[in-house]
Amino acid sequence: MKALAISGIHGDINPLKEVLDVGKRSGVSLILCCGDIGSPSVVDILSGYSKARTLIVSGDLDDSYVVDILSHRNLLIDGRVVFVGGLIIAGLGGFRTRRRYHRVRNELMIKRVRGERLIILSHYPPNAEGPGSSYVRKLIRDFTPGMVICDHAHGEGEVKTMEKTLVVKLAPLSRGYYALLDLEHKACEIRRLKRS
Repeated sequence: MKALAISGIHGDINPLKEVLDVGKRSGVSLILCCGDIGSPSVVDILSGYSKARTLIVSGDLDDSYVVDILSHRNLLIDGRVVFVGGLIIAGLGGFRTRRRYHRVRNELMIKRVRGERLIILSHYPPNAEGPGSSYVRKLIRDFTPGMVICDHAHGEGEVKTMEKTLVVKLAPLSRGYYALLDLEHKACEIRRLKRS
């Protein structure tokens, strides 16, 4: 399954429209967003995009109005586990992280989910060498997901392996960065929109 991963839109509609065109040309069937949406108009564009299913976690900069709209339109997966194709995607957003971590952890334990088919979509990266979320780190330790997709990368973003999990840290789309993913083969390519 091909996916488009974005984060840090910050209300900037032009790069969002550009990257959705890239996704359409690339044949993605899933859009994953790690938060910091920034405005209801961004939600309108994402919810109106019919070429791919869209799943979003909230960011630390998203206000409650944007989060409510995302929830109402069934795009928000904070504290939820959803099944897409043969994959399981667990969401951990930027608000009430502790409560949502426990909800996700309990659901994964009840459903006995772990391993390569599991993807964690998180606003915060796992805390390893620097700042991040201990909750994401615990999910990696306890469930060995195939991939973690998260926000808060500095520079151009990065892809690295933590234990057996591929961690994709996204730089903001507002600066032109996004990632194309092959979720079944754990492959990722971080790209930047061409600016004219």
